[in-house]
Amino acid sequence: MAWADGSYRLVPHSFSLEITAQAPGHSFVVKSQTAEVALTIAEGQLSRMEAQLGLNSLQAKDALGQRELKKYLKLEQNPVGKAVLMTPTGLEKGAAPRLNFWVEAPGPGQKAEVPVKVVRAEDEIELSAQLLFSQLGYKPPRLLLFKVKDALSLQIKLRLEAQQG
Repeated sequence: MAWADGSYRLVPHSFSLEITAQAPGHSFVVKSQTAEVALTIAEGQLSRMEAQLGLNSLQAKDALGQRELKKYLKLEQNPVGKAVLMTPTGLEKGAAPRLNFWVEAPGPGQKAEVPVKVVRAEDEIELSAQLLFSQLGYKPPRLLLFKVKDALSLQIKLRLEAQQG
């Protein structure tokens, strides 16, 4: 799909995020379907992108995982995950835009520049990224008896529409 120059926003109810952390023999997965995304295409390139996700929207698979997630991220303080495009890039399959990720909340607040792989860029855009807890200033958590690896896998799907006005 060729993207026309202009500003775009997220189509309501079209966003999904899945974050996976690994421990020996286990995967810990949290998901969200709530985010704010705005981007601009200029001269056929992705020239601006800003995304924001209230981390309170993250949901673990079970009550124990949710309790640990709440404690680890201090969800009662309403942390917000943010991402901003670092340099203009193409938005075709295989492109690798670089995003700056960080969490706004009391805590480490480090920014991590992360390459994001464009898996699909048709009517629905699919992105994937790998980053480390330590890049964001966090120590990997311990969940029950499991020591979680210092790695996070992000899978993002979204649909965009031209912004009116």
